[in-house]
Amino acid sequence: MVEDWCFKRDMTERGGRLKFRENTRSIGPVRTMTIYNTPLRYCVETLIMPDHNTRAAPIFRPMLRGLYPIFSQPEKSGPLRGHCDTHFFQVSCVIYLSDTDANDGAFVVWPGSHRMIAPVATELTRYHSPKEYLKCRDEVERTIEPVSITGKTGTVVLWHYRLLHAAGRNTGGGVRHAALIDFKNGWADAMPPKERNKAFDENWSPVVLEAERELAAQGADMAVGHVPAESV
Repeated sequence: MVEDWCFKRDMTERGGRLKFRENTRSIGPVRTMTIYNTPLRYCVETLIMPDHNTRAAPIFRPMLRGLYPIFSQPEKSGPLRGHCDTHFFQVSCVIYLSDTDANDGAFVVWPGSHRMIAPVATELTRYHSPKEYLKCRDEVERTIEPVSITGKTGTVVLWHYRLLHAAGRNTGGGVRHAALIDFKNGWADAMPPKERNKAFDENWSPVVLEAERELAAQGADMAVGHVPAESV
């Protein structure tokens, strides 16, 4: 039995996945590596800070979720199920603190699923999953092949808050270490939940909005962004 931020539960039952939040947020080196990481902040600001020429500049709000290790467990059969987080942010970030291959608990995403899920997940909460969201999640898992994001220590993965994702299974014999950070700006945070029904809106940066329009015209999906490890 292992206790973390969420609950006390058998390690096998929880698939080796742990979440350490409040007890890690005050650790200086962790904060320096995450919410005070200047290159990382710059990259995220280019994604979510909108053009504020006609309005006051929005507040940039990073929030350190904490350290999320995944311990190796015996391999299980069956497909990996995806989910969306129930709290609001615009971009989240996984920083690998150990080399991570597909069988080491890599972060798993369903590319392009944010476009499908955003319109039906506005009322998604910790205690309520709308039927339309559940139907959409099942459709995503039937029609989109999940991708495991692998990388060396220091690799950063940036992802949209309505992208279907999962913590991959770790069967590699070790521990996958990672830190998670959420980012949003003050304008987006002030929007009523029912109005957050677009993958992108005016509260994102002009660069993202232009890229989104171009990619949509090309039939491409803007789902996951990578920041090279050497830049962070």
